[in-house]
Amino acid sequence: MKIRSLTRNISLFRFLFNKWRGMGISYHKTLLFNFSAFNISTALKFPVWIYQGTKVEHTGIIKINAPISNGMIRIGKRQFFRQTPTCIINIGTMEFDGNCTILGGTTIHVLGEKSNIHFGKEVMIGENSKMLIGPKVEIGDYTRIAFGCLIMSADFHYIINTTTGLVSRSLAPIKIGKYNWIGNNSVIKKGTITPDYCIVSNGSMLTKDYSDQPLYSLIIGTPGKVKGSGYRRVYNDQSDKELNNYFDGTNNIHKIIPKRPEDPNYDWFCNGDIHVHIH
Repeated sequence: MKIRSLTRNISLFRFLFNKWRGMGISYHKTLLFNFSAFNISTALKFPVWIYQGTKVEHTGIIKINAPISNGMIRIGKRQFFRQTPTCIINIGTMEFDGNCTILGGTTIHVLGEKSNIHFGKEVMIGENSKMLIGPKVEIGDYTRIAFGCLIMSADFHYIINTTTGLVSRSLAPIKIGKYNWIGNNSVIKKGTITPDYCIVSNGSMLTKDYSDQPLYSLIIGTPGKVKGSGYRRVYNDQSDKELNNYFDGTNNIHKIIPKRPEDPNYDWFCNGDIHVHIH
């Protein structure tokens, strides 16, 4: 039985190595990460893939709150940019509720043993983003964070108001809602809370609790202000294709999608089989 099990594992390794060779995945970093983070039975399923150009300084505690599958968490895959290495420094805990893609050039630094970042299912972090995690940061299911964003739940330094003598906390948790779309080069600072189905315009800075705002809010500017509601990102692949075909064949800059009385929020048009893995 031991020989049969060993043979099966060797065959698995050969299959995976051949598969990884053409995908830019680092064999030794993927092996080291999985066997450092998990028990043997979980590690042999290789739930985490580490791509070439990724530096893992500390593995820390890795929790997966979902059925384990091969390559469900992917760290360091390149999409648009090539210059900056990916870096994971996890002194605390990284927690995943399902599939997650952390694209190349991103730095995630979980600063202390009590620090925690919690990724919902099907979350994507865009290239060259920076995440400095003091108090807990939660990122909701199906949220997309575009390239070049900065997320900080710690300011590291105090500022005193010399008129009043007031000094504010330098640490506070962050909670980003489900189905959020955070535009590129945005900054999410300590104490930020966003509602579900929120869109943050590129280059915005969020510094407060927006949870009393309606679903489908649009936040723009520095500091971020709610400029409207009723806006949703289209995740449905079929809708994407239909829109691409329409705009490829016309000079129109808008298209009106008829509203369905039984579905006023356009679920049929926006939702779909949402995946985060880029092949």
